[in-house]
Amino acid sequence: MNRHAAGVTALTFMLAATTLVSPEASGQIALFPYREGFDSVTAPSLPQGWSCSCARNPPANDFTVSAAAPASPPQAVLATNATVSQFLETPRFDFRECVPETLSFKLRRSSTFRAPVLLEASADGGITFDRVLGDTLRADGASGYVVHALSLPGELSGEDQVVFRWRTLQDSSGPTGTLRIDDVSLAVALPYDLAAQQLAFQPECPVAGEPVRALLTVRNAGVLAAADFSAEWYLDADRDGTPDPEEMKGSCWMPDTLRSDDSIVVSAVLGELPAGEHSLIARIAWSLDRNGENNAITLPLSVSFPERSVVINEILYAPRAPEPEWVELVNASATAIDIRGWTISDRDLTGRQIVSEESLELGPLMYVVLTSDTAALGEAGHRRPIRMVLVPSFPALNNGGDIITLHDAAGRTMDSLQYDPSWHNPAFTDPSGRSLEKILPSLASTDSRSWTTSLDISGSTPGRENSVVASAPPRRVPLSFSPNPFSPDDDPSGAFLPNHPNRQKAPHGAIYQISQEPGDPGRSYPETPS
Repeated sequence: MNRHAAGVTALTFMLAATTLVSPEASGQIALFPYREGFDSVTAPSLPQGWSCSCARNPPANDFTVSAAAPASPPQAVLATNATVSQFLETPRFDFRECVPETLSFKLRRSSTFRAPVLLEASADGGITFDRVLGDTLRADGASGYVVHALSLPGELSGEDQVVFRWRTLQDSSGPTGTLRIDDVSLAVALPYDLAAQQLAFQPECPVAGEPVRALLTVRNAGVLAAADFSAEWYLDADRDGTPDPEEMKGSCWMPDTLRSDDSIVVSAVLGELPAGEHSLIARIAWSLDRNGENNAITLPLSVSFPERSVVINEILYAPRAPEPEWVELVNASATAIDIRGWTISDRDLTGRQIVSEESLELGPLMYVVLTSDTAALGEAGHRRPIRMVLVPSFPALNNGGDIITLHDAAGRTMDSLQYDPSWHNPAFTDPSGRSLEKILPSLASTDSRSWTTSLDISGSTPGRENSVVASAPPRRVPLSFSPNPFSPDDDPSGAFLPNHPNRQKAPHGAIYQISQEPGDPGRSYPETPS
């Protein structure tokens, strides 16, 4: 034996003789991937199964867990004094049913800790470390953590007593220097390992009442072929991230063989999902799987409300100062709807403006008014408090006509229209300060016949039922005249007065011309509004 070999043997014996085994150490680790961030223990104790030398100040541990400068808070493992050789050992690993691939960790040293660090492996439970995995862990001047990922030799596969060791070589660089190690992870290739890789839906943006199909991409990440596994889909109603049995929406069984590193797409119809924001979990169920960390995948799914669930119900595009322009929305559905993330735009569809970044729920037949100046609208003299939302960049509405489009959070068009001044009641020669009101929320916003001029004394009805609202859509109704002839002011020229069956609430605010002779201008009842 040469002097160098004898020196190494003596050093190995000395380090082994000064080993202090963690009192919690027990058993082997056979579940992978393995990760240790030194965060689950109370400092300065090492995690279960870890051990280290006590050469620096016997019988105290050379490596201790510390909250000082971890790579990933709250803790890392720390050693000091580069002039003394020290080591840190992992628990024992069982590789009988897997192939070890990579050992990764983060290492940081102070400027005065320049001692080389070796990474070694033992296959006999730590008695001998005859495999050097890395001998290039030397000081490179870096002030922060350096990530190391070392490939593991294939001969460790099949061994059940494998221990890894970081060992510092004695150096004269400084007794106060520090060495830190954090975020240790061990990756292996398992014999049986199915991974949930990707989750998708068809259609991508479904509407309530529309069947949804879920597609899961499954990859065989194991060394051996896989067969007879199931894929399951869950609607995570309680948002706890756990697939509960009562939350299952569909499943699919795969009897076919999936070779190593091959992928397959499996699917199931989840049925109709309610409108709103959901969280879907896809999970692989296979009794032989050795890695439970990659069996599930979670993806949010936004199910839109049907078109025109929330509609544009009133528009003030030509206000009288100081009242601002505004648009009123109403929930025309029977379900509460949160319009957070919805947008509104005018003719320029690229300039969509967020209605609300916070939760904003509208109950059935509940109104909300969008404007760029809530203060001015609140002081405009309307009869009751208005539920308003400030949209700072509210699109400017052209007096000569414009397009208004409402989009839901998924970007779908919820309602739209292209208004025109001709939609006003022609009896109003100057409709400035008066809004366009919808006769019924359920009517098509794109139809001019759905709109007319507000008859309210204030000129509009923001945040409440429209002044022209009808109890049912307009339809042809019979008219009768009684008495006939009739003269409201005993004028001998005579007149006819139509007797509308719904005259107490005439939906169009119609003005009737009553005359006897052709060409006679007659009189208007009521008088034409100014």
